Amino acid sequence: MSWDQYMSFVFQGNKFLTSSLGSNPEASFRSYVDSVGRRSGLVASAVAARAAIVSQTRFAWRNIDRRSDNYMQLFGTDQLRMLEHPDPKRVVTRPHLLSLAETHVSYAGAANFAIRNNRLDLLRPDLIDTVIVADDGATVSDVLAGHGEVAGWLYYSRGRLERPETFTVGEVAVWAPEPDPVAWWRGQSWLTSVMREIVTDGQVTEYVDRFLANGAAPSLIVRPDKSLTVDQMKEFKELFDEGHAGIDHAGSTLFLGGGSDVTVVGSKLGELAVREIQGGFETRIASRARVPAVVLGIREGMQGSALNAGNYGQTRRLWADGWATPTLESLCASLESLFPAPAKAELAHDAARMLFLQEDQKDAAEITATQATAIRALIDGGFEADMAVRAIRTGNLTALEGSHSGLVSVQLLEPGTGKKETS
Repeated sequence: MSWDQYMSFVFQGNKFLTSSLGSNPEASFRSYVDSVGRRSGLVASAVAARAAIVSQTRFAWRNIDRRSDNYMQLFGTDQLRMLEHPDPKRVVTRPHLLSLAETHVSYAGAANFAIRNNRLDLLRPDLIDTVIVADDGATVSDVLAGHGEVAGWLYYSRGRLERPETFTVGEVAVWAPEPDPVAWWRGQSWLTSVMREIVTDGQVTEYVDRFLANGAAPSLIVRPDKSLTVDQMKEFKELFDEGHAGIDHAGSTLFLGGGSDVTVVGSKLGELAVREIQGGFETRIASRARVPAVVLGIREGMQGSALNAGNYGQTRRLWADGWATPTLESLCASLESLFPAPAKAELAHDAARMLFLQEDQKDAAEITATQATAIRALIDGGFEADMAVRAIRTGNLTALEGSHSGLVSVQLLEPGTGKKETS
């Protein structure tokens, strides 16, 4: 079919639109990787920091039945084996796959998982199109407004000139932690909103390079004698550049012939406030990446008391609560389309097996002590010990209903009445 027919075609009374309409995924993904990820150390560091957390994810089922004794407890089944070992040949490991998935999210806005050839694969975001079905007569504006639903995906694994693979709903898991506000079926890259800062930061870095390459004096104004001809001025410039331009001549004494005059417009790099300018860009990029400056090790995060034990611990916890936990929850929810959860359970990450998400030992001890105190208070109040433990462990006090022994604390009874009277 023609390109126009491909972009919008009718089949069995339904109109289908591909996600390429109005966008260029090849340009967005490949240009971000080549022009941003490979050239900006700050962006590469932020992506690597996010990927390092995601790569630690260990999956398990979580009981969500509030009436169960095992409410919120984790358990495993053989169904999770592919998530632990996505490649039977062990060439691609779980950390490798999850780390790559986060790079897809950062550069393309979404990561697409599919089970192919008995292994869990990650589909290239620039080679996949989403097919959306809409009522006959629907326009592109209608689809963008949400009038439509995903019918499947086309994956050009051998290039867009070859016949694509087709996937139906339930055969692809789309992980898009930040949905695109104007394209509900896909995600958006966090790089998009800070592209100006990234480009300007690169320009400042290039400016510093040229500053040093030009002899650490970017703004010298040389006024030769008026008697020089044009050819003589060109020759004078060549001799001047040969003796004074370049980093090898930085700081050298300048000697000129009679009648020439030199004016220095700017001779110190500090006068350009490069430190403050780049510091602002770095902070905004780190903020948008949701990675604390102290974790990235950028200049703004290495000042003052940011590295004190208490401050770093609080920063780490804020990052875990504000980004890591909700991001991993969204990953688990997305993968459930490929790995349906058992009844009254959901796919979850095992925080106990992720060092970054574990609470400090002191805090964990305080929590255990608080729970033990609460259990002791319930037992002293007359509740059965097993039910008291269950209620505190699950956070559901309704589990105590019907478990009271009829006895209360001895301080509330007169001597000799410690046992329940029976008729």
